[in-house]
Amino acid sequence: MAEGAEVDKATTDVGATPLHLASENGKVECAQILIENGAGVDRSRSIDGATPLLLASKNGHVECARLLLEKGAEVDKATTEVGWTPLHLASQNGFVECMRHLMEKGAEVDRATTDNGATALHLASWNGRVECAQILIAKGAEVDKTTTDVGATPLHLASQNGKVECAKLLIEKEADQARGEVLLEARDGEHSAEATGNPTENDCVQLFIETGADVNEVTTNNGASPLHLASQNGHVDCARLLIAKGAEVDEATTDDGSTSLQLASQNGHVECVRLLIEAGAQIDKARSDNGATPLQLASLKGRVECARLLVASGADVNTATTNGGMTSLHLASQNDHIECVRFLISKGADVRATTYQRHTPRFLARMPEIRGLLLKAEATSHIRCWRTWRQQTSSFRNDGKNFAFSRLA
Repeated sequence: MAEGAEVDKATTDVGATPLHLASENGKVECAQILIENGAGVDRSRSIDGATPLLLASKNGHVECARLLLEKGAEVDKATTEVGWTPLHLASQNGFVECMRHLMEKGAEVDRATTDNGATALHLASWNGRVECAQILIAKGAEVDKTTTDVGATPLHLASQNGKVECAKLLIEKEADQARGEVLLEARDGEHSAEATGNPTENDCVQLFIETGADVNEVTTNNGASPLHLASQNGHVDCARLLIAKGAEVDEATTDDGSTSLQLASQNGHVECVRLLIEAGAQIDKARSDNGATPLQLASLKGRVECARLLVASGADVNTATTNGGMTSLHLASQNDHIECVRFLISKGADVRATTYQRHTPRFLARMPEIRGLLLKAEATSHIRCWRTWRQQTSSFRNDGKNFAFSRLA
């Protein structure tokens, strides 16, 4: 600078000044010199609008943050992209001392981001920053404030991401549990003993059940319960816990009448299918909108291992849907699932079955290999029928001869 270097000259890639870089890397002495020589403390980077204070807070450089605030940095100046403030980033990353100093200087505790309306407490909860959450709540953060995109509370986010200690704290602070936390947890992750190695402290589902959540609560637009979502997403330990706590295995959603077994089968979650069958789920229960059974949905999506398990458990291979008369073999053939086609044929699926429009599986098949399999199976079926007819005809003729001989006698 003594030689005339420009103190606020920005880089060409992200628009960072020397003070941005010093603050981001915690170089407080350099920052001091730059400020003394006229560096702009609130200058924004061109790429995202980040200020030196925001970068210092994001990386936990409390001395840099303190210096910048003393020199007049705006405590709540946000990024231009999503509206994140220094407090948002310090809370997200667990930098408690930075948070304290920012709030002492007047940082707005419930300031929301511009992209989804998340507050510092939302970010601390999602990332499991318990001490940060405690400080924010002590400073008056609203525990049930919802985001603007999906209406999620801090408790939703803590449970969704398996941050059980944050969830406990929020419940202790009277966060509203009547918003489907078990449902969110069931949808987005198990966070169970198997997943975390800690059977007592790391199971958000268990926590919510213990604090009074209803395992059969329906809070989604399509009437899905926690068990529906656990089954749909393959969270078998979560599903096992829900069933043990009284979840109804054959409850149907309100939009299309899907059961947990249908959702697990359609999405190929074999262990969930096994669990639900063992828990007494109806093997051939049909959806209310089109009459599709678990086996038909597995065949539609090519989930051959689920199909094997369902058939082994008694599923009917020739049941037809109510909206088009399509069997599992029709669905597998139409959607190019050759392994399912092979399996269904081997289990006696009717290759000559027709839909309401008189279409056979071979008519609907697009893959030459599948059409070949079906043609061969049809030929075998024709031969079998012909042999049966010959046997019956021969038996009838013999019976007729015997009758004639008896009359002559």
